[in-house]
Amino acid sequence: MTAKKEEVFKLATAAYDTYKPLNEFDEYEYKNNKENLLEVLQQTIKGIEEIGLSGNILAEKPVKHKFPGCVLPVSGQIDLCDDTKFIEIKTKWRRRTGKYKSDGSPSFSIVKPVPFDDYYLQTAFYYFATKLEPHLLIVTEDTYKIYTKENCPQLRPDNLKSIALKIRQTCLRRERLAARHSGTHLWTNDVNLDLTNFKWDDEHKTVAEDLWNENLLTSTK
Repeated sequence: MTAKKEEVFKLATAAYDTYKPLNEFDEYEYKNNKENLLEVLQQTIKGIEEIGLSGNILAEKPVKHKFPGCVLPVSGQIDLCDDTKFIEIKTKWRRRTGKYKSDGSPSFSIVKPVPFDDYYLQTAFYYFATKLEPHLLIVTEDTYKIYTKENCPQLRPDNLKSIALKIRQTCLRRERLAARHSGTHLWTNDVNLDLTNFKWDDEHKTVAEDLWNENLLTSTK
C-alpha cells in the first residue's frame, strides 16, 4: 500500500472511531465492521481505479433535479465523478446469521456484491440530474463488482428512465400529502405503516410502531 493510501486508511479509521454504538448488538456490528475496514477500503480503491476517473474529479458533488409537475427539487450528493461519468459506491458488510458463537457473540457471514433495488433508484436519479455515464460499484471485504449498462439491464437508458418515473410519482404523492395536511400530523390517516425493510431492528421497529399508532389514534379522535 502506498503512503497516500495508508493516510486515507488512517483518516477513514479515525472517522469510523467517532461513531458510538447504540446498543450491544450495534456494538458487535461496529467491531466486526472495523476489523474488515481496511479490506473494504482496499477493494473500493481497486474498483475506482478500474473504472478510471480523469480530468475534473469531484467527490460528494451536490446535485438537484426537479421532476415535471413537482414543486420542490430532489437533491443528492454523487460519491465520485468526472466530466463524463459518475460512480455510486455501495459497501456491503458482513451480516448477522442469527446464530451465536460459543462466547455468546453473534456470528457474521460475508454477503455477495449484489444490488438492492434502491441502489438503482439512486443511480437513476444521479443519471437524470447530470446525464453522466453511471457506474455502480458494490464492494465487500474480499471483492467488488462494477455494474454498468453493458452488464446490467437496469442501468440502460430506457430502464433508468422507467425508474426515474417512479421517483417522480413518489415525489408527486408526497407533495400532495404535505399540501393536504398543511404541516399537521394527520398524514398517518393516508399512509400505511411499512416496517418490512430489513434495516429495522426489533427494538426500533417496536418504538416506531407505537409512535405511529399513537399518532393515528390521536388524529382520528
